[in-house]
Order: sequence, then C-alpha cells, then structure tokens
Amino acid sequence: MHKVIVPYSRNRLAYAIVRSLHKRPNTQVFAADSTNLAMCRFSSQISGFFKYLDDTAGLAAWAEQKQKEGYIIFPTFMESWYLRHRGIIDSTPPYNTIMQADDKLNIYRVCRLLHLPAPETRKIDFNGVIKPSHGRGSQGRTWVKPGDIIQKRIYGDAVGVGMLFNHGELRAKFSWKRLQEFPEDGGTSVIRESIKAPEEEAYAQKLLEFFNWHGVAMVEFKGGHIIEVNPRFWGSLQLAIDSGVDFPRLLLDIITYGDCKTVLSWKTGVTTSWLAGCLRRRCRPSGNTEDWHLSDPLPFFGQFALALSNVMKGKGLVLDPT
Repeated sequence: MHKVIVPYSRNRLAYAIVRSLHKRPNTQVFAADSTNLAMCRFSSQISGFFKYLDDTAGLAAWAEQKQKEGYIIFPTFMESWYLRHRGIIDSTPPYNTIMQADDKLNIYRVCRLLHLPAPETRKIDFNGVIKPSHGRGSQGRTWVKPGDIIQKRIYGDAVGVGMLFNHGELRAKFSWKRLQEFPEDGGTSVIRESIKAPEEEAYAQKLLEFFNWHGVAMVEFKGGHIIEVNPRFWGSLQLAIDSGVDFPRLLLDIITYGDCKTVLSWKTGVTTSWLAGCLRRRCRPSGNTEDWHLSDPLPFFGQFALALSNVMKGKGLVLDPT
C-alpha cells in the first residue's frame, strides 16, 4: 500500500491530484497544509489530514519525519522546490534547474538560443516609474524596481502545454486553450478546452529537453509565443485528467516504479470550469466543474472558508493561489 501525502492542499490543483490518486489501486491519499482551512481537508476522498508549520524549516522537518514513517511526499506546488533543495524529494529537477526555468528573463534568453518564438523581454536595473507621456497626477503610474522585467505584449490565443518527463525522456503531454480568464484581460483561466497544438507542443518539448527536465512542467503560450514556464503542476490539471492524461498517476508511477507508460494522445473538445472563478468572473461554466462535485461537495465550500479567513486577516480575497 502506497501512502501519499498531497501538501499545499488548499487549492484546486491539489484537489485534482487527490481525486486522481484516490482512484489508484493500493494507494491511500492524505492531505496536508499549514492551514486547517485547506480545501482538500474537507474531501471524503482522503484518508487523513496533516498540518505543518508555515515556514520552510518546519515544512522540511515535517516532511523528513513523514518519509521516515513510510509516506510519499507528492510534489504538488512550490513547496516541492524547497524540499528538492533540501534533498528530501527527487521527483522534480534539481533546484537550480527549477530556478532557471522559473526565471522569465532566463527563459527568454534560452528561447533566443534555441530559436524559439518569445516576446522581447528586458530586465529593469533601477528604481523607477512607468507612466504615460501625457497625463496628470498618478494616472496610469506603475512603480518598478531593480529585478523587475518588462515584456512586449503579445495578442492571440492563450495556450498551455503540460508535459511529464522521466530524466529528460518525454512520457506525457497535453494541450489546452483558455476560453475565459480572470481578470478578463489576462490571468487565471476559469474555463478552458482541450486542443491539439502541434507547433506549441514541439516548442515546449524542445525547451524542456534543453533543461533535461524531470517531472512535470507547463509552458504557457500567447499568440504562438512562449511567455513563461511553470516548473510545477498547473491550475488546469483537472482538464488533462478528464481528457485522458492523468499526470498525477503517471508521476506517482515514476516515483514508485521508476517509470510510467507513455501518453501522447487525448480527447479534444473537452471543457472544464473552475466554478468559484466563474462566479467571480460572472460567466456561465462549461463542461465539468473541477471544484464542485455532488458526491464530494465540501471542498467547494472549503475554498471560500479560506478566502474569508484571508479577508479577515487583511490579505484580500484570494480564492485560488495557483
């Protein structure tokens, strides 16, 4: 029996992982987070919940202890980067590789090296302000600081390509298009559709092979240009699973057995919606809802409990930090 812990279980991608691994034979799934209001804690599909301290040292100590007890720590979100840095997990690329892929300016430079399409990107090396050449007061003003980047705006379809590698060898891929986003002019997708995107898939594979990638990653495109890399699972994960590419289960197979089957085809035209995001975006959901399931309704309300807690703490309305 494999006992798997899904940390950072407060968001919908963690919930997609829980729902996937719950169906895997000989697997018990546990949720974990630094808050008791984690979305997945309310799911009927977990075997238990663990709480860890809200700091990297506390997380590492907790993860090391759970591994000694025979649990598998699943690389859910950015907490996996630190655990990889500490040598606690090995289901992601090396920490330095993750940081290189997460650096938008570095991705632009690598794309230039590999002759891949990417919008012009520049690093700001001074404290300054961006403002219109004509205007008054603070209208249109944005403060910038050293280390910020400015990127040429690209128009066109927003496409995502998710991939899974086993030490540089492609094992699975999946593509989708964003149909609705929040905010409307670019942000988190609330409705998306599975598609085939051969050109974007080829670009993403070439880019990730450059890093000798291991584990999962998502390459984001806009108008056919590479915008950034998310070196982790992504918010639209449930759509991939519904379309026939079960990334969490495939990755767990690599973790437990050393490899997994190769999945390079999927159903197209499938849509999923983030219901809470649709309510905030004020649009009608389409297809399956990834956060609302009649057979397991409590996680949907759990995400609002955490959002309300954030408001009461003065952190603003944060529904889904993916």
